[in-house]
Amino acid sequence: INLRKGTARFNLNQENKEPLWFFTKLKTKGTFNNTFDKADLIVRILHLSSESFILEKQTFQLVLKDQKLEVVKIQDKAPVDLLLTYDFPDKEFSLDFETENWQPSQMITLTGPLYAYIPWLNSSLTSRGTISYNIEENALDYNLSSEIFLDHPMLPPDIRISTDLYGDREMAFFKPLVVHSNLGIIDFTGNILFKNFFPEGFVRLANVKAMQDKRISATFTLDSYDESLS
Repeated sequence: INLRKGTARFNLNQENKEPLWFFTKLKTKGTFNNTFDKADLIVRILHLSSESFILEKQTFQLVLKDQKLEVVKIQDKAPVDLLLTYDFPDKEFSLDFETENWQPSQMITLTGPLYAYIPWLNSSLTSRGTISYNIEENALDYNLSSEIFLDHPMLPPDIRISTDLYGDREMAFFKPLVVHSNLGIIDFTGNILFKNFFPEGFVRLANVKAMQDKRISATFTLDSYDESLS
């Protein structure tokens, strides 16, 4: 297969909602075997856009063999590694990713209704993790560590958020979630239930700036219930 240039438009109509549209240009080159159960393709996305974003040029390798489909992001200037795998017998997706001092603005431009969020894309993200989803069991699992340096004109300088977390469809566990800045340190160790987004665990304040330039250090316990938090 050698598709030198292809163009596709998608318009997804949803009941009682504005239609979603995507526009893309791509090049594809690679091979299939005669039974179509093995393949090795290089796909270059020359352009991908919608009313909300524009994606920079990306290159992926698609490999189909041993009843598995693997999609790998080919390394470029953006410090992002991605591996998406689908296991046909197990009906399971898994995503392995790693970034190092990656700024989303290197890859994505926001437009239309998301234009106001452009300044957030200058933040720097270092992360590593795995996400898996089993279609048959409707089971979601994830495990990741990340560190984000926020860059936004409305925020104090040098804000850093770091966390190690794991979880499933029902809750996420943070060990811990830490916010560092020149205003002090706040960290949370515990979990958050997705049914009500109530946190449960411990919050620690370390040398946090308060009124009249005073500093506070303290530890709080959070307990969550069905409809309340204490």
